[in-house]
Amino acid sequence: SGTRLSAKACMMIAKDLGLRYLPALLKPMLKAIVVDLDHTLYRGVLGEDGIEKIEVSKAYLSFQKQLKDFANQGFFICIASKNEKQDVEKLLDQRKDFLIKKEDFSLICASWEEKSSMIEKIADFLNIHVDSILFIDDNIGEILSVLAKYPDIHVIQASENPQITNTILANYPGLMKLSIQKED
Repeated sequence: SGTRLSAKACMMIAKDLGLRYLPALLKPMLKAIVVDLDHTLYRGVLGEDGIEKIEVSKAYLSFQKQLKDFANQGFFICIASKNEKQDVEKLLDQRKDFLIKKEDFSLICASWEEKSSMIEKIADFLNIHVDSILFIDDNIGEILSVLAKYPDIHVIQASENPQITNTILANYPGLMKLSIQKED
């Protein structure tokens, strides 16, 4: 390319331009991020391990902080989880080490119904189309089930390593706001 920049610097610039800036200029903005809980927001299974035994590493806290930052930018943050709702609310109230709290979520859908039904409830509640939702879940079966009903939804499969999920979320097209308005 004839530039004085290193190949690594060119890759970083291309990634930022292609994944963040150009989509922010040319594509519609996403409006909501819907997350699963077990092995996505923390390590463990709430219904089996209980509130005290689920693990929250620095990487999971970083993921929670990033979600909270998106909420502060005006994105709706919601939960779609196959857990008992009272257990989820108790978890968010009792775990003082969580950076994200119950009040940071626009809607909590926790039940044993299909996640596609939860996504539908969230979209109806927020009065948005499903194509402006990003769904994050560790279970590929749940992701495929949601995609079967809503092929236009955006998805991220949460990695066992939450730092990888963090990196994907930070660079996901449609989540960069060039300016934040009052209504946000």
